[in-house]
Amino acid sequence: MKKKSKPIILYNLDRTVYGNFPSISEAAKTVGCGIKTINRALKTEKKILKKRFIVREALAPLTSDQQGRALLRSKAS
Repeated sequence: MKKKSKPIILYNLDRTVYGNFPSISEAAKTVGCGIKTINRALKTEKKILKKRFIVREALAPLTSDQQGRALLRSKAS
């Protein structure tokens, strides 16, 4: 997985999870579309992909450095 890859979650139209993917390219291979098609769907309001899926970016887990800064901010408040 490359450093700039975005984790993606694909949902069926009934909002059940179809799959979690570590990158857009992996999701594109599985669904049978292009990377550009997924990027385009991510930019739209409805995020519909191929009239069959809803695509969303998965929230990436915080790194240990980011967790430490968040902890310091919460203690300062």
